[in-house]
Amino acid sequence: MCRILFLFSLLGALLAACNVPGDVVARVKAERTVHCASAERPGLAEPGFRGTETGMWHGFNVEICRAIAIAVLGPAARLEFHRYEAQEDYDALHQGEAEVFFLTASEIIAQNLAGKLIPGPAVYYETHAVMVRRESAARRIEHLEGARICFITGSGAQRSLESFFESKQLLFLRLAFSEADEMQDAYRAGQCDGVADELTALAKLRSDAFAKADRILPQPLAVFPVMACSGIGDGKWAAVVAWTVHTLIRADIRERSWRGDGAKALPIEGAGLGLDPGWQLRLNDALGTYSDIYQRTLGDKSVYGLPRGLNAPTVEGGLFLPPYSE
Repeated sequence: MCRILFLFSLLGALLAACNVPGDVVARVKAERTVHCASAERPGLAEPGFRGTETGMWHGFNVEICRAIAIAVLGPAARLEFHRYEAQEDYDALHQGEAEVFFLTASEIIAQNLAGKLIPGPAVYYETHAVMVRRESAARRIEHLEGARICFITGSGAQRSLESFFESKQLLFLRLAFSEADEMQDAYRAGQCDGVADELTALAKLRSDAFAKADRILPQPLAVFPVMACSGIGDGKWAAVVAWTVHTLIRADIRERSWRGDGAKALPIEGAGLGLDPGWQLRLNDALGTYSDIYQRTLGDKSVYGLPRGLNAPTVEGGLFLPPYSE
């Protein structure tokens, strides 16, 4: 008997090690909770003082996690949100402690997750950008030729900055920092003519009273998606994640006289996914559309005030073109 129990225990350990989660929808319904994880990013996923079931995390990624939970469990759904930034955090991620992971390609590659995750739909297009002081005459990045630009050494923003100036055959003075706080202090003290970072990080810096009138230059140094990823063990769950995101984005498109647009142009039958009938209408009633979520976490109704830009539908000049029934 002991030997049989040992074999069953060993089998369980092997299944966990191979990241075979089984029916994720059934597990989520049994636990009544969706677990999500993300690197910390201002406006997307950050600890704060709002929310209770999320451990006081808030932001755009948290709301997308909530949308997935509502799609599966209804408006009373619970979610738990976790920070993932180090290798040991991702090791826990592999073992099924989260169902949805908001990651960039760089984060997936750096943590050797390419064979462990399905790269799901883009939920947000992040950019590397440059911010200048309010009194600066610069209106474009090229205008900073010869200027002092701060950045975090070894960061993606540094690589994008170096690549941009090299492609234009322009020079700038490099002020490298190892810590974000040090770089921001130097910028506030006037040691930098500009600062390069992710757009959301710059928006957070600008939200300080000191930098309220400072300007983020409109040219992106680089553009990259933050994706809603899921484990490779359950394709049906990956479909739930993808169709939930597409439903939110499609709901922004206005209906026309010859075609039902918005969510009506994307009628996804829930039974095959383990979802209740009317799950899309329930989702939009509870959270609104992608635009509604964006405005209250990153846009005009938030402290960041970021325009939709690349995160708008293609018909409005953005990058989002969700599938629809022609």
